[in-house]
Amino acid sequence: MIFGQRIPAVGVREGSVLRFRFSPRDAKVWPYVLESDFTPLNGQHGSFTVLPPPFSRTAQPSATHPQMWVDDPDPAAAEGVHPGAKSVNRWRADSLRDFAQRMNRCLSPLP
Repeated sequence: MIFGQRIPAVGVREGSVLRFRFSPRDAKVWPYVLESDFTPLNGQHGSFTVLPPPFSRTAQPSATHPQMWVDDPDPAAAEGVHPGAKSVNRWRADSLRDFAQRMNRCLSPLP
């Protein structure tokens, strides 16, 4: 459980290592507690630290995954803990208004 959230994860055995995959959004220290019906794992706890990627890794497209992108790591483009949010938030109100109008078309007329 992470910050009161249950994140269902299946352990994947890789040789002698059991891995749990979790892709966090925020760069911070993430505490965890394992809940398992396998007694030796149940209640195990700890934390891990997530760091933002270095600018050198995000400055140019990946040769392996050229279609992938990351948010702008420049601190000036962040809103709170959300890197790059200013680049999309400038269109948020227009986008939500457009979505609301489209959803209104789904309403059936009242009898």
